[in-house]
Parts: sequence; structure tokens; C-alpha cells
Amino acid sequence: MNLKANGIAHLSLPVTSLAQSMRFYRDVLGMRVLVEDLPRRIFMQAETVILTLDAEAPLLPAEHFHFGFFVAAMEDLEAWIVRLKQHAVAIIAEEKSERGWSINFHDPDGYRLEITYFQR
Repeated sequence: MNLKANGIAHLSLPVTSLAQSMRFYRDVLGMRVLVEDLPRRIFMQAETVILTLDAEAPLLPAEHFHFGFFVAAMEDLEAWIVRLKQHAVAIIAEEKSERGWSINFHDPDGYRLEITYFQR
């Protein structure tokens, strides 16, 4: 038998404010609210990955933690830059190389998020 993990089912993210984080991930990043299990957590979806916003877990050290999303085209990344600026989200780092282009920004709890376009 060849056992393997097929992907990430969910990621649990400790947050200080469910309401503030839900607004950020829904309104800025376009994630869909699946379940509100208040006051403990909110389950949100981005395509095939579920992000659980958890108000009961201790925060992670933001300087040592980040996660990223990918987009299918360079034009999509350019559109994300515009969208983040429209929501007053500062881009804290940007990297372009022959392999692609990525931008980094923070969520309301200071976690570093990344959106990347991988050139194929």
C-alpha cells in the first residue's frame, strides 16, 4: 500500500478577535464563512483549504509563522496588490525572480501572509 497525504484539509489560526479576523479574511481575502461556532471559532474556506479562526488558542509567535496563497496568473497578483491597497493593507515585502513573484502583508494579529504567482 502506498500511503500519502493528499493535501492540507485545514489550518487552525489563533486570533485575538474573531470578528476582526473574520472581516479581514472574508472582506479582504475573499474567503467564505462556513460555520460560526461562537464564541470559540469560525471556519472559513479558500478553495480547497479551510482556515479555522480560533479565539481560545494562544497566539503563535508572529515573527516565526506565515502562510501563503497562490494565484494562477501574474495579472491576478497585480489585482491583489490593488485590492490590498484599497483595504489599506500595507505590502511589507515583494520578491520577483525568474520563478515568479510574491508579496507579503500582515493580518490583524500580525501574522505574515503571502500571495505568490509561480511561473511554470
